[in-house]
Amino acid sequence: MKNIQLIAPAAFVPNMGKDDLEYLSKQFKKLDCQVYYTDSLFEKKYFLAGDDNTRLNDLEQAFINPKNDFILAIRGGEGSLRLLDKINYSKLKRHPKILIGFSDITVLQNALWEKIKLPSYTGFVGWFGFQKMSPTLLKNLDLCLKNKSRKIPIRTINSGKAQGILLGGNLTAFCSLLGTPYFPKMKGNILLLEEVKEPAYRLDRLINQLYLAGVFNNISGLILGDMTAGLKDQEKKLALQVIKNLLSRLKCPVVSLNGYSHDYKKIVLPIGGKVQIDTTKNILLLDKIEKLV
Repeated sequence: MKNIQLIAPAAFVPNMGKDDLEYLSKQFKKLDCQVYYTDSLFEKKYFLAGDDNTRLNDLEQAFINPKNDFILAIRGGEGSLRLLDKINYSKLKRHPKILIGFSDITVLQNALWEKIKLPSYTGFVGWFGFQKMSPTLLKNLDLCLKNKSRKIPIRTINSGKAQGILLGGNLTAFCSLLGTPYFPKMKGNILLLEEVKEPAYRLDRLINQLYLAGVFNNISGLILGDMTAGLKDQEKKLALQVIKNLLSRLKCPVVSLNGYSHDYKKIVLPIGGKVQIDTTKNILLLDKIEKLV
């Protein structure tokens, strides 16, 4: 049985109770995993799950603990950026573990790759399991926990083939790393993006920020998850028009996939893992994660 420690490196979960965590634990037992946590999971400070020192200590101790096989963030939200210049990356490198997270945890996951080439899984946070998880999501999690290669269907936007290391995640969180020492090197790699509750004008601003920073000139391919989660129908229609217009400049393969989303949670993907895009077969190949650092 695999051990998974829950931590809260970003925002707290409103109204979280021990019954929620028990339900999450029962679902992971189906995957032959034991979930546990410490009382600091319930701490609050401003909009955060405790002060910076508490969240930092929990993160580092979760890596150091030899009993842990995986580390699962309970929520994203906000706050991960506050930890980046405080993390002892050398310590984490000596005790490598795979961090599972989503949304604001994008910040930590890309920083861990840039600093110590430590891969992670994106697409799931703990509170997604406070309600019954779909069979598809459970299967994806199981394949990740067992480190199996996968084939995922895609929809072609720009045709072609590409391969590289998968980086990115949530658009807003990823853009917050620009200009810092924690933004990953994108040359020849594949960018993954998703977003939630961001109107068209903000998506326009964020995507243009990546253009102006030269990110789209360096990547070998682009994978879009759900970019309009949480938007009403009319807002979603406008946002999709804006995204289509902005990405029409790209020459590399561009594909979308169903299920990497805040709303429709189905797919978990490897940040720092090798992926291949093949639009002739409409599949995304996910290799097994190589040996940890």
